[in-house]
Amino acid sequence: MVNRKCDGCRGTDLSYIIRMNWLTKQEQFIICIVIGLLATGLTVKYYRAAHPATTSSQPVKN
Repeated sequence: MVNRKCDGCRGTDLSYIIRMNWLTKQEQFIICIVIGLLATGLTVKYYRAAHPATTSSQPVKN
């Protein structure tokens, strides 16, 4: 098992980096929102690229 605690090297402690202890709760929330929006945008982009919109060749009747 890997020991992830390091008394002399706090900046390289894996659990410290993952937990983002240096950020406030509000900053962590904003980062999560931004990452979520980026992931949603990329998902929509790739979905639209894989499923192009069909164009109708018939004129619209009024």
